[in-house]
Amino acid sequence: MAQAFYERALAMQEKKWGSLSWYTSAMLVDLARLKVAQDKFSEADLLFKRATEIAQRVQGESPIFSYNQACYSALLKDRDKAIYFLKQAIARGFDAKYKIAHNPDFVSLRGDPEFEAIVK
Repeated sequence: MAQAFYERALAMQEKKWGSLSWYTSAMLVDLARLKVAQDKFSEADLLFKRATEIAQRVQGESPIFSYNQACYSALLKDRDKAIYFLKQAIARGFDAKYKIAHNPDFVSLRGDPEFEAIVK
């Protein structure tokens, strides 16, 4: 049921804002998060990649872009990529370590020495 809702919402966003809008990207992320919750990681990965392509075109290589990449990577349990993008986000000026430490997207990284050093 939730998947059908997200798919309809995505179609509406694309119709209203176009397929290369920030709103479409955000809806793709929501749908990808649903796929993660359903343990459909390969489907989630494809949605995250599509959202990433749109975000990169809209935002460029910003600190938020790198932070979001870290979130996606952590949700997909890709530790190395998540750490890489977190370091990149911080190097680009993302300085909300409290947000990083308490974001549920990073639950798979908690206890990891490199992650803990980042959020210190």
